[in-house]
Amino acid sequence: MPWRPDKSMLKRPAYLSLVQHVSDAISQGLLGPGERLPAQRELAAEIGVSLQTVSRAYEELRRRNLVQGEVGRGTFVQARGYIEATPFRSDRLADTTVDLSIYKPVAASIHKERMSRTLAQLSKDVPDDVLFSFRPNEGIPRHIASGREWLRMCGLDVDQDRVLITNGVTQGTTAALLTACKPGGTVVAEAVGHHSLAGLCSYLGLKLKGLSIDEHGIVPDAFERACAESKVEVLYLIPNLANPTVTLMPEDRRQAIVDIARANDVFIVENDVLGPLVPHKPPPLAALAKERTFYLTSFTKSIMPSLRSGYMAIPPGMLLTTRNRLLATAWMATPLMAEIASRWVTDGTAKELVMWQRKAIHERNRIAAHVLGNLEFRSNPNAMHIWLSLTDQWKTDQFVAQAQKQGVAIAPSGPFVLDPDSDVRAVRVSLGSANTRNLKRGLRVLAQLLSFEPELILNSF
Repeated sequence: MPWRPDKSMLKRPAYLSLVQHVSDAISQGLLGPGERLPAQRELAAEIGVSLQTVSRAYEELRRRNLVQGEVGRGTFVQARGYIEATPFRSDRLADTTVDLSIYKPVAASIHKERMSRTLAQLSKDVPDDVLFSFRPNEGIPRHIASGREWLRMCGLDVDQDRVLITNGVTQGTTAALLTACKPGGTVVAEAVGHHSLAGLCSYLGLKLKGLSIDEHGIVPDAFERACAESKVEVLYLIPNLANPTVTLMPEDRRQAIVDIARANDVFIVENDVLGPLVPHKPPPLAALAKERTFYLTSFTKSIMPSLRSGYMAIPPGMLLTTRNRLLATAWMATPLMAEIASRWVTDGTAKELVMWQRKAIHERNRIAAHVLGNLEFRSNPNAMHIWLSLTDQWKTDQFVAQAQKQGVAIAPSGPFVLDPDSDVRAVRVSLGSANTRNLKRGLRVLAQLLSFEPELILNSF
């Protein structure tokens, strides 16, 4: 007998209730991978709702990557394993929606002014090696020199033959994994961590396993146990104000992780996307274990989203191998972006904007602490997001949907969780993506939602 929702259990709004029924059926195994959902018109007649309600529910299920539609065949449950999902809304939001879902720094007129000034200078004296360079991955010498200076601001002093220019952390991560991991190899990472890693490992044909975390990041015993159970080739981690859990790994924990990596001959990919934005942080793992650590940083989170440029510090002796991986995936970093980044590091603009960003983020965190009051959330004065825990009565997707209905977009936990069977009831709330007035308004909506029982809210629509 094919699965059907119990129409007596549907509540208002009916489309969201139907979404929840299908989602629960998938998680409980009542609907298996590849199984076809009822035709929309047929289901509408069976449960006594409009065709529009069922269509809206199916669209929401597709948005959550629980199902996929095939033209002429119907709607099917997504295959298990990696399900591509983003924590932010990829579709167009209403103009009145407060978007707290996208993870980005605070932006203001100072950023436009500094960029306009630099572009004006470039229009008069753009160097020939920026305009006409086509040599893959070598890097223009002054860009490498600026990279070393930026890395020193991040707490890492490396020789120039260990620095590569990238188009950001994602490109660097791809090259690092291709360099350090054989096809079919195993990567381990935070069980709740960066949303794009699962997809990247899937595309590269790598196995990905999640490691238990606590308030300080990866638990060393979990890492050691994973190494004992199978051959681990790469450990990927975000030690500084991790996205989304806002954990900051202390130095003794970093040393413990490094010791285990050495004992088991595991490479480390260290994502330090915030770079110098986090002051007084412990030394990078790349400083503790330079022989096995690929260190990645960029300008997109600490300074400006559109400045898609970054630096990669690689283990000694691995320059040629890593360079070849960069060549295979992107040929070369974009010289014009690297030139802007280099000039900003050299003339002090980068440091100026980092200090400005720190102040702006501190203020956003004060706003969050004031509005959310005694609600449970994880934060740090230098983090551009908070990890907001939900009360036991709320399911994550249900809470996100209700927040969206009330004009606030936030990021659900799902895309960050490596184990699809884990029930992590939390949401990421970005603090830099809206102006302060809208941030306050959005946070008040979230606080109000958490102060009521879901049943009362759902029944009020």
